[in-house]
Amino acid sequence: MVDLIKEQRGLIKSRNEQIEQTRKEIKENEKRIKNQLAEIQKCDQKIQFFDETNAAEMRLRYNLSLKKIFKPFLSAKMREENEFIESDQSMFAKSGGPYDFKATNPQKAEKNLKKVIAMRDQLDGQINHRSMALLVQG
Repeated sequence: MVDLIKEQRGLIKSRNEQIEQTRKEIKENEKRIKNQLAEIQKCDQKIQFFDETNAAEMRLRYNLSLKKIFKPFLSAKMREENEFIESDQSMFAKSGGPYDFKATNPQKAEKNLKKVIAMRDQLDGQINHRSMALLVQG
């Protein structure tokens, strides 16, 4: 009976050692899994960054190809719609000219134009057109 108890205690002790060994292995595996998940997350972020960059580059290339394809059509259509293009074409892309957009900011010019139009409209409301017509005739 004593031998049986000693044998059972030995079995329990060996099982406990196996359990401890298994727990250590589980902890090591959990650490390895956490590290691998962190690595996967880093890779996912890199992939997302490259996808976004690639998508932006592809959109840019697509837009450029569209511009190349439609440029002749657009320029012909613009020339038909805007008569000044033919006459002012020699002034395009020349520094100091009216179409030099490096020297003049189109957004500022548009704001200034709106301001001048508003001022003209305000002054136009203050003028008596009948008296002006009489002055011009006289």
